[in-house]
Amino acid sequence: MKPHLTPVGKPAPSVTPSMEKRVGISTSDLSSILLLGSVRGLGPQVFKAIYNAGLTPISILEHPADLPIPGRRGERLRDQIKSSAEGTERLEARAKRYIAVADDNGSEVITYTHPDYPKRVLGSNYPV
Repeated sequence: MKPHLTPVGKPAPSVTPSMEKRVGISTSDLSSILLLGSVRGLGPQVFKAIYNAGLTPISILEHPADLPIPGRRGERLRDQIKSSAEGTERLEARAKRYIAVADDNGSEVITYTHPDYPKRVLGSNYPV
């Protein structure tokens, strides 16, 4: 199967609320995850800490001070999050493409908050 690639400059596909519901994630949630994932040093352990603190990627982007990582590492990550607002349109378009492809294939996007996310993986040292 060929990968679903969208040429640069081509508009993102239209994503409806019913598509988001079938896939299991909204465009805003997925684009927030992609944006945080692009921050250097912010990997699975930080995402797990965000989840365990009852926060969401959207809430961290809106209030970086809430990032539950202490010390200099947390300060560095918060600074990077604050300056990561550039490129959000590109990541939103990517999120829409992911959702459209998942919907076309009858798939779901599984994140920590999804009921089907494996609990053993979430409890591991590398919860991807």
